[in-house]
Amino acid sequence: QAGSRTSGSRVGSRSGSKMGASKMGKSKRTKGSSRKGGGGVMGGTVSRRERGVPKKKPPPWDDADVAKHAPVVKASWNRCLEVKGYFELGNLYYDTLFEEAPELSPMFTLERERMGVKFVDMLAAMVAVIDSPPGMHSKLESLAPMHIDRGVQATDMPVMGKVLFSVLTKALGAEFNESVQEAWGWVWAWLTKSMTLTLETAGGHNSLVLKSWDICMDNYTEEDLGGMLFDTLFELAPSLKSMFARPRPVMAMKFVEMVSTLVSFVDDENRMIEQITWLGSRHVKYGAKPHHIPIMGQVLLTVLEQSCGDEWTDEMANAWMDLWNASCARMMAAIKSGEQYGHVVESLWDKVQKKSSPTVLGSGLVKKLSRTRADLVSSFVVDRREWLEEKKVEIEEAMEKKAKADKANKKTEKATSANSLVISTDAPPAPEYTAKKKAPFAKRLRGAFSRNPQPSTEMSSRHSLDEEHAEDEKSDDSKKAVNHTREDSKCRARRVAYSKVGEEEQVEAWGHEMYDMLHIVMDLLWEPEQMNERLIVIATRFFQWGLRLEHLEELGEAIHVAIRVILECPCAECGNHEWDDEISGAWNWVWGIISTSMNKTIGALEKDHHKMVREMWEAAKAAKTSDEIGEALYTELGREAPFVLHLFQRPKKLQAYMWMQALEMIVVFSEVPEKFFEELRHLTIRHIKYGVK
Repeated sequence: QAGSRTSGSRVGSRSGSKMGASKMGKSKRTKGSSRKGGGGVMGGTVSRRERGVPKKKPPPWDDADVAKHAPVVKASWNRCLEVKGYFELGNLYYDTLFEEAPELSPMFTLERERMGVKFVDMLAAMVAVIDSPPGMHSKLESLAPMHIDRGVQATDMPVMGKVLFSVLTKALGAEFNESVQEAWGWVWAWLTKSMTLTLETAGGHNSLVLKSWDICMDNYTEEDLGGMLFDTLFELAPSLKSMFARPRPVMAMKFVEMVSTLVSFVDDENRMIEQITWLGSRHVKYGAKPHHIPIMGQVLLTVLEQSCGDEWTDEMANAWMDLWNASCARMMAAIKSGEQYGHVVESLWDKVQKKSSPTVLGSGLVKKLSRTRADLVSSFVVDRREWLEEKKVEIEEAMEKKAKADKANKKTEKATSANSLVISTDAPPAPEYTAKKKAPFAKRLRGAFSRNPQPSTEMSSRHSLDEEHAEDEKSDDSKKAVNHTREDSKCRARRVAYSKVGEEEQVEAWGHEMYDMLHIVMDLLWEPEQMNERLIVIATRFFQWGLRLEHLEELGEAIHVAIRVILECPCAECGNHEWDDEISGAWNWVWGIISTSMNKTIGALEKDHHKMVREMWEAAKAAKTSDEIGEALYTELGREAPFVLHLFQRPKKLQAYMWMQALEMIVVFSEVPEKFFEELRHLTIRHIKYGVK
């Protein structure tokens, strides 16, 4: 397997695989050098390694215990410092440790004075924030990597506690009474729980993945790392060169983005699965095969080991192997499914478009759903009608506003032209033209809101479906009559009868909305992130029109049946029907993609997450000023990711204002996702110049 190890050997070991070593030597940062922001923006950064370890919630605590014991601990600690002083107290701890717990001495490798003072410093830091258990937990989190390096284990805490009690007894004497002992017993028991959590988190595979990637990013630029991955891949598998048509710098950065994505979601299994599945889907259009994926694991381990240098360990290698093997299996499954069903689904949709229209699809849907979900069929139409009317009013108001602005601009232009030095009187007359007849307003509105233009994909070359599909039924029927002259009268009668099932408005609403949704999905089949964005918008709208989680399975089955009927006409009795088991499997695959996305959105809306988010945000704005919220954000950012603080160089008031705007945009996502996605695109473009990765 890629990255497998045997005793005494490593995949990509320093002795056996110095691929690209000469190039790496030129670009590696010198020790201690600051890392510049992307594009050299605003000076150097803090080392990524300073962010410490992934954060976890502190152990539970009782506020009554804090109120009771914290003042006692603070007072007794201050008394210790008065009696013994910093250095003497440190020496006393060091001597007591070696006397009562000699088995712990290997952890303390520095000279007596330095080790003693370090322990007193740590304890003083804990006492300083004893009123805030989360604060104590945060300090232990920051110390966790050091504790792991020195071999500290959670099981050592009881022994260390006994040593501490002996030190306090020697320092305080009779003042270390029962109430003081109870208070210190409480705080040490809580710190033991906190230490257990921080060591488990920092010592886990996920933390090792983060740590090693941070080392790589500190030692090399993203461009250099990508180039190393790119070159190593082609040294190991030169036959794959034909798959990479883009320029080397572009593909190099794509490699780094892929690895960064894995690292970003290493602590979130559900997001990781989603990202890996999307990654696999995108690679289908590039021609990637399942057997290509394990090769990348070997490449990744080779480059990681070279980039980390002497800091690379077997434990890091094992952590990356576990991550890649799990990711590899899911990515291969996604590619295999895409290869098996993708072309079938595309062919299916092409046939549906040729043999039907939104009206025909709507007829089948209404017929199927009306048997079990008549209330949904009606509510969907009524709520959609009200939504369209609201949008109509909004558009008319916007058009009226624009017309007034244009009129004002023309007056300004006329006044300006009157003062021009040269006025041409020989301008040709405006060309005459005949305005095209516009489609009804509802159909044009549907085109504006449901079928925004999308970039074409490499795998799909279908033409965009525009308003031509909204032609009246007479035109559709006349075209189909020409195209299907070989159908016998029985099949034609069946088609006509089927297209007239249900009320006209129900057929129109369900047909056009589902037809548009399927068209979007098919167009973005190999662009899963874009597809997911569009499905979030669609699911939010459908939720407003009455669709719920309990309806999704039946909706999928209704679309399945409607499409099958379309493709079975000419029907089975006449022969030549186009539905088979392979198409059924492909439909189940694509509906699984659709329903997974819609399930997440509708599920959140059913739980009123959008209302909760809005209420919390409004409560936060009522409780704190924008400056206070901005300061809190900046403080937390410094704790979580100090290596990006250099990107925020604007005055605090302006930065706080911009953050408030960004947070407002995030809140809007749960309410009006299409507005969020549009604003996010503009925000992203602006942030590229700031050096944001």
